[in-house]
Amino acid sequence: MADVMASVTVRNLPDGVIQGIKSQARRHGTSMEAEIRDILERETMDRQLLLRLVEEEVRDQPRATTAEEVDRWIRSSRERTP
Repeated sequence: MADVMASVTVRNLPDGVIQGIKSQARRHGTSMEAEIRDILERETMDRQLLLRLVEEEVRDQPRATTAEEVDRWIRSSRERTP
């Protein structure tokens, strides 16, 4: 059985966002649709990776995680994202 792909419609995006996506798509030689799909997939995967990293760190800690530690993990994850 083939995978069924969902469709999403996003309304009322600011012109600047649309222009930014068009520019990225041109630079990458892709369509806007492909660029948006890539952005969504990358963001989803980054968040899943971050959650796994946080879970691994927290599992081994004998104390509660501080807000500063969470902020550091988030910054670290964002710095790894191209």
